[in-house]
Amino acid sequence: MPKSTKTYKTTSRRKSLPHDTNAEKAILGASLSSYELCTSMCESLTMDDFYDENRNHQLIFNAIYKLYRENKPIDIQTVNDELINTNNIDIAGGPEYLFELADNFVGYENARHCIGLVYDQAVLRRYLLKIEEINNRYYNTEIDSISSFISTSQKELEEISSRRTIADFKNAQTVTDALQARLAKLKDSPQANNIGVTTGYSYLNKLIHGFQPGQLIILAARPGVGKTAFGLNVCYNAAVKEYPVAYFSLEMTAEELMTRVVATDAQINQEKIKYGTGNEKERLAIKQACDRIARLPLYIDDTAGIRIIDLVAKTRKLKNEVPNLGLVVVDYIGLVRYDGKMSNNDNRQMIIQETSQELKRLALELQIAIICVAQLNRNVEQRGGNPMLSDLRESGSLEQDADVVLLMSGLNQKRTGKSNYGSKDGELTEESRLSVLQTELSKLGPNIQLVNIDVAKNRAGQIGSVYLLFKKDFGSFIEPDAAFIEQIKNYRGGNNQ
Repeated sequence: MPKSTKTYKTTSRRKSLPHDTNAEKAILGASLSSYELCTSMCESLTMDDFYDENRNHQLIFNAIYKLYRENKPIDIQTVNDELINTNNIDIAGGPEYLFELADNFVGYENARHCIGLVYDQAVLRRYLLKIEEINNRYYNTEIDSISSFISTSQKELEEISSRRTIADFKNAQTVTDALQARLAKLKDSPQANNIGVTTGYSYLNKLIHGFQPGQLIILAARPGVGKTAFGLNVCYNAAVKEYPVAYFSLEMTAEELMTRVVATDAQINQEKIKYGTGNEKERLAIKQACDRIARLPLYIDDTAGIRIIDLVAKTRKLKNEVPNLGLVVVDYIGLVRYDGKMSNNDNRQMIIQETSQELKRLALELQIAIICVAQLNRNVEQRGGNPMLSDLRESGSLEQDADVVLLMSGLNQKRTGKSNYGSKDGELTEESRLSVLQTELSKLGPNIQLVNIDVAKNRAGQIGSVYLLFKKDFGSFIEPDAAFIEQIKNYRGGNNQ
């Protein structure tokens, strides 16, 4: 982008930057009177948190802080001596000003309030100055990429605003009181056993207790297993239960996704919906499904190659418009662009790591659950075994950042190890087991695939695995009944809870 021809001139401020001189005096006086408050001030603030024009306060804080770090007594005399040693006593206001500060002692609670006030004012000053710097940068430097400029500026502002509060330690009584209040609330809730956004599948809900606010969930599989279909099913199931959900699709258009959702709802072959080849009865069922889905709190964004900054901004905007937004699905994380730059093989792992960390922060900030669809690498096929956390493609940070990891595998994927259902090892070969299982599946209808979902990581609960039946023609996942599970339990590992 050509450099702007405009000349930037900093406008004079209508008022001075945010500060509170009386609050600064109060906490400095409290520090001279109470070692406990002195500790609180020194551990919460820095010299730069005091207003620049109150240079005397900065110097007095610096003297107090030096004595504190050296574990020396802190009172009017020792602070006065330290200011004399550094030739700052006159600028600080002399011993008379120290006595004036000590006379300003406002009590413990008020002093703690003033520490927070001084800190917040300092953060606000930095925020406003950073905005001015960004504005100046725009007018006086060449902007090569608007997206990168916005991303960098936003990150700088977020780094400042993230420091806007001081959190104290919470004693055991405070925490246990809050815990008991939450448990009492859950006891009276009709969803006491599933306090998160429902997955729509009882066995999976039992393992992970739904998708919890603030969680980052990784849903990973090899191509063709049905991870996109499962992500859509989860969204549909949640929306039917009146949980607002959003779906970011980076590979398929909104209409293609809606075709799948309609097929799931109407239980009609996707091709008949896509090409309009259904009979009159099927067309009526499709229309009725469209009418039902139109009323669901389901939101779709199909921006191809969306940048993480735009994904975050759109999610925040939707959360403001739909305050009870509970779930966001990103399909898939490998296609999200970071900082507007296309990745290459050398920095791909870093891009995935930055993206997953950004999404985890977003989940915590908005108190929503975020599901990231991801791919497993080819090792799982070459190894011929069960998917493992180490099979997550391109980045180990996905495993680290995620609260829950779901690994999907299909019937045709060879599995190893003993069956959790107590199979009789040695009686049947792998090929024989698959043949028996195929026969059982064929009794349920055409083109049905057994899918195993391993809860490979779960910070908040159990790990284990569940079976789902994938009806590929309809793009829908359903739970097998207990009788079917009993029939297959000797032929394949897994553990429907």
